[in-house]
Amino acid sequence: MRADIEIFVRHQEPVDPEWLDGRVRMTDEDFRDNLKGQDPEKIQKNWESRTTGNPDLFSDPKARGNMVTASPSGVIFQFTDYAAYSAVVHTAAMSANAYRDMRIASIGAVVQLSTGKYVATKREGATHANNMGSASCAGVADIKEGKPDFEAALYKRLEEVLGIKRERVEEVGIVSVHSAGRPDFSGMIGYHVKVDAKAADLKRNGAKKLLRPDEISEFVIEHFGVNKDMNADGAMCLMNALGTEEFEETVLSLKARSNTKRDIVHGRLYDGDFS
Repeated sequence: MRADIEIFVRHQEPVDPEWLDGRVRMTDEDFRDNLKGQDPEKIQKNWESRTTGNPDLFSDPKARGNMVTASPSGVIFQFTDYAAYSAVVHTAAMSANAYRDMRIASIGAVVQLSTGKYVATKREGATHANNMGSASCAGVADIKEGKPDFEAALYKRLEEVLGIKRERVEEVGIVSVHSAGRPDFSGMIGYHVKVDAKAADLKRNGAKKLLRPDEISEFVIEHFGVNKDMNADGAMCLMNALGTEEFEETVLSLKARSNTKRDIVHGRLYDGDFS
C-alpha cells in the first residue's frame, strides 16, 4: 500500500523554478502499457459513466504525465491520459499495479499574501476528495512541447482558484517533489508563492482560511492528522511554508502521535518503485 505522502525532494529554501528545467524529461512509455487483466475495460466503463451527462469532460491520449522516477537529480515522466487517471481515482476495481503506479504530474502551491499570512482552501465542487481541506491551489499539468507544463499549470490555478493574476506574483520558488496516495495519486511539484495581494483582493467565493506562519504546523496536524478532513497534497504543500526544522518536527508529530498516525516517508522513486 502507498504511503500517505512520499517525499522525493524537499529543499531547505524555495529554489528558482529553473531548477526543474534540466531535470524533467519524458519517456516514450505510457501508463497504459503496464496495465493488467481487465484494467483497460474498467477504464472504459468508468469513463462512460463519468461522461454521461458531462459532455465537457474529455480525455486525449498522452495529454498528461505520470511520474515514474524522482530524486534530487531528476524527475522522469511517462505519458498518461485523464480517463486512465479518473479510473484510478474513482474506482477500487483496478489491478494493484494501477494504484501503485499512478502519480499524475501536477502542481500545488502555498501562497503568502502581502500581509505575511498564508492561504488554505477547501476543495469545493471537486470530482474527488470533495470538501477536503487543501493548500492554496493545486491542479494537474498538461503536456506541452512533450513535457508537463508546470509553470502554466501554476499560473492557471492561481487565477482560477484565488483570482491572482500573474502580474501580482512577486516570488515563486520550488520547495518539494512528492507523491500522495489515495485519493489524489499525485506526482506533484510543490511551490511557495509570494503575491502582492491582501485577503480582500482574492476572488474566491469558496471557503478559505488565513494562517500566520506560526499557525500552520498545528493547523496541518489538526486537520490532516487528527480530523482527517484535509488531503495529503494539501498538507504537504501547506507544510512547504515551514522551515526545515519545523517541517521535520511536524512530520514526526503526524507519524508518531497516537491520534494521527499518518504514513509519511522520505526516499526516491526509480522506475515506479519507491525505496
